[in-house]
Amino acid sequence: PNPAATNLNVDGTRHLLQACAQAGVPRLILKSSTLVYGAHPDNPAFLTESHALRGDRRYGSVSDLIEIETLVRDLRHQSPDTRVTVLRFAHIIGGAGDAPLARWLRRPAVPVPPGFDPLLQVVHAEDVTEALAHAVRQAVDGPVNVAAQETLPLMRLLALARRIPIPFPWQPRTLPQGCLRHPCVADLERMRAELGFAPHYTAVETIRALDAHHPPPSAALALDAHRLRQTLARRRSQSDPG
Repeated sequence: PNPAATNLNVDGTRHLLQACAQAGVPRLILKSSTLVYGAHPDNPAFLTESHALRGDRRYGSVSDLIEIETLVRDLRHQSPDTRVTVLRFAHIIGGAGDAPLARWLRRPAVPVPPGFDPLLQVVHAEDVTEALAHAVRQAVDGPVNVAAQETLPLMRLLALARRIPIPFPWQPRTLPQGCLRHPCVADLERMRAELGFAPHYTAVETIRALDAHHPPPSAALALDAHRLRQTLARRRSQSDPG
């Protein structure tokens, strides 16, 4: 975790929530992520909003979001008149954001753990904006999962994105632990029934919107190759009994 980012995200939110409580703010909308649930082999088929938050706390932004959601939950107890909507978005694709899955998909060849093909959920950046605006109009209290309606197996997603999967035994650091191995599929019933929101883009359309026609510069590929050689050499040295 990045201490400076945590200070900005968590402590900044704490001060903001205190100000909201003192001012008697009636409505608050928080942008969160389904990554707070964590990807685990014992996850149910669909994660409802009441599921425990078991996200990878070693991944800075996920740890920060779990702490922030805890602060928001405390605010709801301290200021029961404040209605709080927490939108937990699936992997965001597109726009100017820097979501973990989008970062991982920037390169034409991506490392994947062999033998795994978990279901993944995505949401288009434009639907994120629409959902936030929709939440302003719809006074829904508590967390709401938001994602495109269908799920995609990892290998199907990569085929749609025209990315080449490279079997690699270790989890890439650009993604929270386990999300390329185990399920983390959010239930969307509350999004449909209570928030009354339906994303415009399907999961297939969202992935196809990726810019797959501009591969990274050769310098970036060379850096990837260099890091891969370093990682393999380090792993070999650690496993060498001599």
